[in-house]
Amino acid sequence: MTNGNYRLKARAVFLAALMVFSVFAGTVAFAGTAAANASDISEVSAEDVPVEQDEVTQKIELDITVTDGNDDTVNIDTADVPAGVSVDNIDVISTNTSAVSVSSISSSSFDVADESPSGEDGTATVLVYFEHNTEGLSPQTGANIDFNASSGDGSAEVAFDLVAGNDAQLNSGSTYWQGQETAVYVDGSFSSGGVTIEGDDQLQIREYDTSGDDPQIGTLQDEFSLEGGYADVSTDDLDGEYVVTPASDSSVALVIDDGEITSVVEESNLAANTVAWEVTTQDLSIDFDEESVTNSGEDSANELEIETNRGSSDIEVSADGDLEQQELLDIFSDSAFNAQPLPDYDDDSEDTIVLGSIGDVTEDTDFEDIDEGEYEFTFEVSDSTAEDSGTVEVTESDVDAGFSQGTFSQTAGDVVNMTIQLEDTDSAWVQLGDEDSGFVDILYIEDDDDDDEVTFWVNTRTVGTSAAFDQTYYSEDDIVESQIHGGIDEPDSGPTFEDEDGNDIGTFSDYLTELDLIDSDEDPTDQLIRPLQPTTYDVSVGGDEVFIVNDDDESELNDEIGLATLDLTEPGVDNLQTWTAPSDNADADEELQEVLDIVTQQTEIAEDDRLVIQAEASGIYGHMVAIDENGFDAFEDGFSASTLYELDERDGEGVDFTVEADDATGNQEATSLDLENVDNQDIFILVDNQAGQMFIIVDTSSDDAFSGGDIDTPEEFTADLTYETDSSDRFEFDGSGPLGGADGDTDEAAYPYFDTGDDQSQSAEFTIAEGSATFDNQQDGVVQIANTGEATVSGETNIAPGSDASVRVRSDQGVSPSFVKTVSTEIGDDGVFEATFDFSEQSVGDTGTVSLRVGGSAYGQTDAEIVEDVGTATPEPDTATPEPDTATPEPDTATPEPDTATPEPEPDTDTPTETDTGTPGFGVVVALTALIAAALLAIRRES
Repeated sequence: MTNGNYRLKARAVFLAALMVFSVFAGTVAFAGTAAANASDISEVSAEDVPVEQDEVTQKIELDITVTDGNDDTVNIDTADVPAGVSVDNIDVISTNTSAVSVSSISSSSFDVADESPSGEDGTATVLVYFEHNTEGLSPQTGANIDFNASSGDGSAEVAFDLVAGNDAQLNSGSTYWQGQETAVYVDGSFSSGGVTIEGDDQLQIREYDTSGDDPQIGTLQDEFSLEGGYADVSTDDLDGEYVVTPASDSSVALVIDDGEITSVVEESNLAANTVAWEVTTQDLSIDFDEESVTNSGEDSANELEIETNRGSSDIEVSADGDLEQQELLDIFSDSAFNAQPLPDYDDDSEDTIVLGSIGDVTEDTDFEDIDEGEYEFTFEVSDSTAEDSGTVEVTESDVDAGFSQGTFSQTAGDVVNMTIQLEDTDSAWVQLGDEDSGFVDILYIEDDDDDDEVTFWVNTRTVGTSAAFDQTYYSEDDIVESQIHGGIDEPDSGPTFEDEDGNDIGTFSDYLTELDLIDSDEDPTDQLIRPLQPTTYDVSVGGDEVFIVNDDDESELNDEIGLATLDLTEPGVDNLQTWTAPSDNADADEELQEVLDIVTQQTEIAEDDRLVIQAEASGIYGHMVAIDENGFDAFEDGFSASTLYELDERDGEGVDFTVEADDATGNQEATSLDLENVDNQDIFILVDNQAGQMFIIVDTSSDDAFSGGDIDTPEEFTADLTYETDSSDRFEFDGSGPLGGADGDTDEAAYPYFDTGDDQSQSAEFTIAEGSATFDNQQDGVVQIANTGEATVSGETNIAPGSDASVRVRSDQGVSPSFVKTVSTEIGDDGVFEATFDFSEQSVGDTGTVSLRVGGSAYGQTDAEIVEDVGTATPEPDTATPEPDTATPEPDTATPEPDTATPEPEPDTDTPTETDTGTPGFGVVVALTALIAAALLAIRRES
């Protein structure tokens, strides 16, 4: 065969023909019959036919289209095939029998029929194989075979040549692949430059030696004889540059053109002429990605990488006779392999196929329905010595699915995280709900990160509505698609719906109608009149895409491989309380656990500190996900204040959140938390979805956090969270989307999960006050400081525990030597602070002032005196307004000595209390739930 097409190596008759005489061209014409213009025929390709062969196969590819519902006869006209070319065998094969079938094959015609779905024309590439006898023929051009459709004017005239050389025509100056069969010939006899070649002379193949300054005719490699002026030339043992010489005179080289000897070149003139030809080795590498696959499910796919240094070639594939031709075609069914059968008359056709004209390919093979066993695949290039092999073990598939837990519990209206573990497959189908729960959605899931499981989130507030997919489902690492929310596109075929007898029901809507979940004129989003309510929902996993309605009008999965329960519980508002944290931007700590580690429960919040309002509430976080621009990522990245504002503004949802001061007058509205117009650095929201808790973090130093800007401290506030219902009507969707209200009125409040008149509300009162500090050891309003190397100055403040602070002692004017001493500290438990100074160099009676400094401001500035001994005194309250420090501090020459007291051991976890001031972190009674929830959240995120 020419152009690198396969040669049938194991046939009973060897396909030789490696000499080129002159070029004969042939044409084959094909035509068709049935209904008028039933078929259209066009040529794709045709192989040239080697001469001097007793059996050689020619392949012609045709594109044939048969009009919808018709059949036709294609007539073969070989009148223009040169005399002496006989057709000993013929075979015609459709490469797509589901579109066009072929039957009634003879040497003069074959039938084609449309097999495509009703309403479509059938189109397929049809392979026509002719086995010719070309003995005694010389190369020539102009042959034709005509293919004509009997029922219309569809036809194709296929032209080809008779050539010398079974795999390639030999030419001086060309390169060939080791193993290709070529040919040389003379037309009668040849004479030139004193050299004569007769039809029965002997010729030699010699190396073309370029190691010296001038090329030379080198060592003998092979010798062969012309028979009737023609000889095959094998390249099996060649690798390098060569010339053909007469056996009688190796000082001249023969110039060859398409196999024909046309001139001679003296050895001394080699450099000035093109006479040599080259043989190089083809590389072929075969690599299956998996050593073992299953014979069903996703694990039946096995990526195959074919690498070669040749642009394209035909590769014959067999499995030592263990797989039949059709099984091999199924394994290599991807179009990238261009797998083709051998003609039936070929001895190897039962267990060998050809990957036609391919180069480097990386694509999946498919072992679906292949018998268990170990198969060694042999890959041999049809016209070269290149070959390789690969072994694959096929095992029986045991597709299974499991869940990370048997029951997934969550409050209705929030989001639930599910993990489905997959075995022997990387994809599955999921039915969420059933006819008993009044709701069904179908999911396609696929493990996309190769960890044998699929993890995804479901928003129980929006599922089943017209909400977008990214408001309803989410997976960080895997593929999830929903039949209701966006449709299923990822698999080649979507879900199919059948009755118990296997008859097709129709669409997903038809399936829901059969389950009595919707009427025939409704859509899948009409299943629910309100969001999924507190009850249990089946979560079923199927190994295939078939969903069944049985004779009892109940849903079944054709291949159920896993089952779990989604238990939605009733949400509610349980508690509201306030905490304080050191001064910073509201979003300075983006992880909830970081916030929990630094807060202290207080109802008096020092101005500039962070206020944290904790709401133990559930059933709103799914709606917040649907609103927030970060979607599901907001559980990691935090929610914006505007999300809570938007939820509050959607009246029909019945969620009312307010934070207002008690400063309203007849002409002025009360100061309130401004959720609408702030950045995250002003107000930031963190949510623990699993524990049902929300934390609104406020930077009280921000002018934008509250309406009206600055707060006139001290100011008392009340935070209130209410789930409001209607006295007579429950929540229903408004019919146009996921929103609604009482009886479908979006302006009438009705929390979606409560009965009529069943409000829930919680509130918390707190005060935002000026920061203040008082000092211990006062006598008549003067702080007594000991004249020692370890003088302790301590006190108490309303500034948030955990805040970085410093204590400064400054001498009065006239004190000599003067001093300014500053020691860093941290606000500790219950707002206490302490600093140790070295005043051993000062004199008893020296006076000054002492103050607590936080963030550049001074608090509780009080007179101080150096005394010999510190007595016990009652601290006096600080009533002074904090003053900024404007004096230029004098250098402190004293080096504060470290605190050498032995700290008492602390427990591994904070032991919070219920008092207004306590250790940073949550109290046992009030906040134990929050701490546990935070731990659970951390674990969940870590996993």
